[in-house]
Amino acid sequence: MMEGTSPLLDEARDRAAQVLGEEHGPWRAAFAPGRLNLIGAHVDHSGGPVLPIGLPQGTLVLVREGRGGKFRFFSLREGFREMDVLPARAGREGWADYLIGVLHFLREEEGVEFPQGLDLVVHGDLLVGAGLSSSASLTVAATMAALEVAGKSWAPERVAFLAYRAEHDFKGVSCGIQDPFASALAVPGKALFLHCREIRWEYVPFPSDEVEVALCDTGIPRSLAGSAFNDRVAECKEAHRLLSERIPGKPSLADHEPGEVEASRSWMPEGPWRRAMHVTREARRVEKAALLLARDDLEGFGELLWESYRSSREWYQSTIPELDTLVEAARTVPGCLGARLSGGGFGGAVFALLRPGVFAPFKETLERAFLKDFGRKPGIRRVETGGSWGGLGRF
Repeated sequence: MMEGTSPLLDEARDRAAQVLGEEHGPWRAAFAPGRLNLIGAHVDHSGGPVLPIGLPQGTLVLVREGRGGKFRFFSLREGFREMDVLPARAGREGWADYLIGVLHFLREEEGVEFPQGLDLVVHGDLLVGAGLSSSASLTVAATMAALEVAGKSWAPERVAFLAYRAEHDFKGVSCGIQDPFASALAVPGKALFLHCREIRWEYVPFPSDEVEVALCDTGIPRSLAGSAFNDRVAECKEAHRLLSERIPGKPSLADHEPGEVEASRSWMPEGPWRRAMHVTREARRVEKAALLLARDDLEGFGELLWESYRSSREWYQSTIPELDTLVEAARTVPGCLGARLSGGGFGGAVFALLRPGVFAPFKETLERAFLKDFGRKPGIRRVETGGSWGGLGRF
């Protein structure tokens, strides 16, 4: 992780000096990786398990004490914001709302004050909008960096909870806990088997020497706060409420049996019923996938990826034609073990699990299919797995 973030660190320091000046105080830095969710689409907010893995790419945040109580936010990608008083709610500052949310909860709930203000600099090498958890990577890194300035040290799960609140409660995205926990708890070479209702986890070896991961980007970004994502989450909550009226004692939607959902077809509205059909089955797929991965059964694991995508398309209805074209083309490539959404859908990307040596024909096949259907080529690249979080110290 240290070596992987060195170019980011050098670039961030150079640009920070140009934009914010070098006249005061040392910088503190923290890095948080992105994540690739191997399986478990849209189940974390419904209490189900997920199986993400960390990436070497992520977000770097530099923080130092400010002057005169001002808060200055600078992203090498998004630009500059400055304010004397942090707003009490999100809505006007775009990407900076995530940083404001972190500082809001540090102050309001944890008593962490920054009376002189702060300078925060953001840089990263994650593909934004492709379902690699760039927003959680940002909030986790910002939380760690701000704590460094405040002279505090927290356990990773506590960092993850605050980062979750910044995105969910402050920014208003109806996300689950998966993304911040995956970013804060990532361990190189292992997938995180996270049980979202009980908030417990274990690690499963990921055989990166036996497979390659390809990310296939449609080029259509999706904004979770502004997409149908929140609507789907609301339908899941409604499905759980309706099921609980007839079958009490199940703490979350994912705890209900698939057969219970099938039997509710005659009385549950179609939207909540479809979401429940996906969530209950996807939760069981994740549990099975963790066992298959632990046994190094990559063929069986790959079949679950195909099933997950079909369920996202048919029951959760979170795909778009561009994503469908990529997955259908991937199915025709020998040596492609499986493919599914890399994130929430409604745009973004899919990822595929490949046998070594398959990437070149895989890329050619998908580019040809996408060009035929949409008149352009998708972005297809290899993705290295592994990556972890941490502070980079003072300088």
